[in-house]
Amino acid sequence: MRDYREASRFYYDLKGDSFGKDKTRDYWNFVRNYLADCFNIFFNQLPGRNILDLGSGPGRDALFFRENGFQPICVDIATNMARATHRQGLLSCVGDAEELPFADNSFAGVWAYTSLLHMPKNKFPDALREIERVLDDSGVLFLGMKEGCFDGFAPVQNECDISRYIALYTHEELLVRLQKSKFDVVHSSSVRPDKTNVYLNYVCKKR
Repeated sequence: MRDYREASRFYYDLKGDSFGKDKTRDYWNFVRNYLADCFNIFFNQLPGRNILDLGSGPGRDALFFRENGFQPICVDIATNMARATHRQGLLSCVGDAEELPFADNSFAGVWAYTSLLHMPKNKFPDALREIERVLDDSGVLFLGMKEGCFDGFAPVQNECDISRYIALYTHEELLVRLQKSKFDVVHSSSVRPDKTNVYLNYVCKKR
């Protein structure tokens, strides 16, 4: 079997800090129109100001956190993404969601928006355990995933010679997995911004 982590590392290193720049305006319109309530609930639940942006990419969300008075730290599996966040003055490092390079109880919040969908479903519990480990008591996880029924490699749209690992879930499936972890779901939403994608969003409190 191909290494799902190496596939993600290759793709995002290839894209570097250009990833998503042409979609930034669309993304923030998406946030304002669909995720505003989730953002506010996540922020209001946080017991502190430091947030781990897990799978940060070039730092789009972390910059928003910093501009709003929070203290983000970025971690990404791709070296070029970590370099991109560092160039913007963000604290950043290379790391893996299944083996986070941080001490226990290091963060008030973990922001994992569409990053954990790039691992096989049987590895998802390992990532949840690592997130739980690095969160403070009463820490908060924001989890964003995509809806569907798929678990495997898929070609990147418009780049058929490149593929990434994608795991798509139903709402019921994610609820079961979260209930088996050390998180309580305090808010969830399902949004369909276009004809293709449905995003499943969860604000979860550490038990």
